[in-house]
Amino acid sequence: MDGVKDIADEMVVVDTGSRDRTVELAQAGGAAVYHFAWCNDFAAAKNYALDQAHGDWIVFLDADEYFAVQARSKIRGILEEIHGDRRIIGISSPLYNINTDNNNEIISTATQNRIFRNMKKLRYEGRIHEHLVHYAKKTGRYRNADLLIYHTGYSSSLTQEKNERNLKLLLEDIDAEGGEKPRHYAYLSVVYFNLHSYDRAIHYAKLAIQAKTNRKAEYRVKQYWIWFLAEQRRGAADGILKQIIDAALADVTDFPDFLWEDAFLDFQAGDYVQVDRKLTQILQQIQDKNLMSQYESTIYARLPFIYAILGFVRDLQGRVREAASLYQKSLREYPYKENVLASLLDLFSLGKSKELAEILGDIYDRDKDRDFLSKCLQERPWDEVYLYYVRPLEGTYEDLMCRGEYRKAVRQAAKERSHLLDEAVAMLFLSLEEFSGCIDELALLPSAMQECLFRYHGGGRALTAGEADAYRTLWKTVLKHGSSEVLDRFGLLSADLGDADIMETARGLCDKRHWQSALELYQGISADSEAVTSEFWYRVGLCFFHCEEKGTAFECFVKAQEMGAKMPELSCYLVWCRES
Repeated sequence: MDGVKDIADEMVVVDTGSRDRTVELAQAGGAAVYHFAWCNDFAAAKNYALDQAHGDWIVFLDADEYFAVQARSKIRGILEEIHGDRRIIGISSPLYNINTDNNNEIISTATQNRIFRNMKKLRYEGRIHEHLVHYAKKTGRYRNADLLIYHTGYSSSLTQEKNERNLKLLLEDIDAEGGEKPRHYAYLSVVYFNLHSYDRAIHYAKLAIQAKTNRKAEYRVKQYWIWFLAEQRRGAADGILKQIIDAALADVTDFPDFLWEDAFLDFQAGDYVQVDRKLTQILQQIQDKNLMSQYESTIYARLPFIYAILGFVRDLQGRVREAASLYQKSLREYPYKENVLASLLDLFSLGKSKELAEILGDIYDRDKDRDFLSKCLQERPWDEVYLYYVRPLEGTYEDLMCRGEYRKAVRQAAKERSHLLDEAVAMLFLSLEEFSGCIDELALLPSAMQECLFRYHGGGRALTAGEADAYRTLWKTVLKHGSSEVLDRFGLLSADLGDADIMETARGLCDKRHWQSALELYQGISADSEAVTSEFWYRVGLCFFHCEEKGTAFECFVKAQEMGAKMPELSCYLVWCRES
């Protein structure tokens, strides 16, 4: 009532037998309250309410529906605009089913006619799932308007009770009709699905599709959707789900929810070329308001996943800016997806701290989301972003590393003999002059670690097999927290070691998108080495691909394929190389 009292000339509330304070609160809110004895017929109750209204236009909301704030001020203006056109009998508005038990999560979207002319030939039909019918020789039309309505009736805590009531009414109607009729099938499929009786839901969904009692695409789509979801909940194999998807898309070609499910099966199979095509098509479809107004759809609830998966594909393609933008869109829809934030952070692991800080500040609250961000930033380089969100204690090793006070960080770590690894890592960030002044602290480190540091700063001999363990230990921390320069320089030291260490280090550089340095390591491996496997050629192909040498990348990918490589991305890279 609060949502309409400022735009309505009168408010009518029909009470069907409430036992709480509904009548008292409605009267206090300024409504005229009428009483109607409940007779298990929603249409009868609503038509009684219409008979009590005196205005030219009806705004008919159920008790669990309300207009979005931004829509309320538009209603009277739109009605004044269309009032003189008698061909228009109502307004079609978008309706979002939201789950108030889960932070107002969008469950699905639909289009509903909640605003219409007050006329005797426009009345409700249907004991259950009532709908407006225009009893006139000339069919009137509805105008689309962006007057968003929220519906809370599908919230988790209400669904069971509501569907048990609906089933009772349906069975009473079937009994009154002398048995099931084709018009009952669609309603039975929905209510049985919502009550988790999936076998019955599938049975009635198939009957509804076969009966074709309603030729409108949105009705057939809903039955395919019930059939698909019920099979999915029963644990059906992907092959069965794919058959339903294909049948639905053959019948109704532009339903985005099935295109999403088709794309997701492709994603699980590693066919990212098809994923790219289908998700791009979905994002185009949802811009078409006329198309989306035709269906009850869950696609808006899928947007965080669509953006994230398409971001992943763009990342594979080396289209980093597009990937970052898609990851941001995903996180704006749902901020607390750790793997999506991790993917975004990885794209900014090469620096650009200021830009990353602005992005995070646009999505998160520094104080409220501190615990979540601190957890996700643990694998990030020590920089301004880490300092701002994790907020290590002032003067600690982490704090000093984030502030770039590396000489102080060396001293801090050296004070605590248990932190010798931290001391060694901090020395990698020093200039040669600063490193030369750390003789006392350096002496605290194991000799193998000292040799790694001497080699890194240009003053030592090549590393030997005896120093490999020390190198690997340092490399693990460098991968997490090293700057771009430290990653490259220290990573290239693995060329002193065996092919296995080179391969492992190059793989880490690839993961951090240091393609040129990884390629330099791979190119140092002899052609007759045991390390030259299908994975080797695949990884080398990745380096050439992201270094924009697509022709050479294609040759490497072909070699990987000929050697039996099983990576799902391989066939996609072959396609992308050809397209280039």
